[in-house]
Order: sequence, then C-alpha cells, then structure tokens
Amino acid sequence: MNRLTHRLAAAIALTLGVAACAPTTPVVEDVPVEALPTFEVPAPATAQQRELAGRQVEELDRMLALDTRCNWLDPAARAALAATAEERRAWLAWQNGEPAAPQPADASCSNKEVRTAVEYGSWQMRVTWALRAHALLDRSGATSWQSGLSSVEAQRAALQEASDGLEARYAASIQQARPGIESEAQQMLATRCQATACPTLPHDPAFAAYADVWLKQAEAYAVVLAGMEDKLGAPPADEDADTAP
Repeated sequence: MNRLTHRLAAAIALTLGVAACAPTTPVVEDVPVEALPTFEVPAPATAQQRELAGRQVEELDRMLALDTRCNWLDPAARAALAATAEERRAWLAWQNGEPAAPQPADASCSNKEVRTAVEYGSWQMRVTWALRAHALLDRSGATSWQSGLSSVEAQRAALQEASDGLEARYAASIQQARPGIESEAQQMLATRCQATACPTLPHDPAFAAYADVWLKQAEAYAVVLAGMEDKLGAPPADEDADTAP
C-alpha cells in the first residue's frame, strides 16, 4: 500500500474517531428482520475532544472562505468541505463545545502550499462523505426498519459508482474504514426509525439533532456527487507518493 493510501486510511480513521466518539456496535450484515441491533448514545466527549473539534470548525470555516475567494475546489470537493464543517459544528453543539476564535483567511490565492493543503483535505472529506452516503442505501437483505429512511436511494447509481471506484483504487483503506462507517450510518438512521420494530437506541434529543445534521449532510453530498462526471475525485499531485494504486 503506497504512501497516499496510508494517508487516506489515516484521514478516514481520524474523521471517524472524532465524529461521534465512534459507535462501538458492530455493523449488522443481512440479519433477519427480528434481529434488530442495539445502539448506545456515545459517551460525552472529553475537554480535549471538544477543543480539537472547536479548532476543526475554525479551520474548516477558514478553508471555505479561502475557496470562496480563490475558487480552488470543484463542486463535490466544496460540498464535502461544507458538509464536514456543518457536521463538526453540530457535533460541538451536541457536546456543548464552542468553535475556536476565528483566524483570518488571508493566504494569497497563488500560495501553492496552502492550495495543496485545502485540496488534499477536501479530497479526503469527499471520500468520507461518499462512503457515508453509500452506507445509507437500502441494502439487499436489510431489515425493514432501514428501508426508505434516507433520500440517497435517488442517487444509488452515483454512490455505487463512487464506492466501487474507491475500493478498486484504495482497497485496503476502504475495506478497513467501511465497517465503522456502516455502523455509524446505521446508528444515525436509527434516530429516524418509526417502524413497529426499531433498533434499541436511548432517547436523546441532543444526539438526535446531531444525527439529523449528519444524515442531511450525507444526503446533500449525494445530490452534488450525482451531478459530477468524475465520481471519485483525486488528490493534488504528490511528488513523494508512488504512482501505483
């Protein structure tokens, strides 16, 4: 696995690690209808986690401001960056945290180092949101509670193309990340369940509000992705990375 693939694996792991304190319930694959999963609301974040998320929100807002001024990102990368900013902001609200103090987004549009950092980070987010939205699709053999809970079914073809392409290009990283993403997606969907039989999930309005933002951002990203000719995207040129997939 080349250096770029290692970086992608680390980026996805970081996103999952700070998103919702990572649900620990294993993903349920093709279970009988009566075998419903049980989820726990993640434990409250530590002060260190809230501080990290606060810095992330400030940095994401600064990246968005830079792209607004410099027009560096394609629509999918921009949508992924915006989705991450909104998800992080909602996570902070759930955890009673605050964004860090704003910093000026005053880098020059000709600054190649800053542009590369913004493009690379946005590509990582693009991969994560493609996998998250794909995980919301109704799956063959899925239990009835999951059916119809997300609008991403309308973008199934685009999401499947992205998922298949990413796995073909970065197999080890994607396979490692997918179970955690699918488990997280199921937990978020469980907050929407109104079927007769639903997964066990403690009633927590604050977590449900965060989950609603998570789901809506994944759905919004799916709409943008469906309009893109290139469903995978690519990181900026990395002279240190191997060229083999």
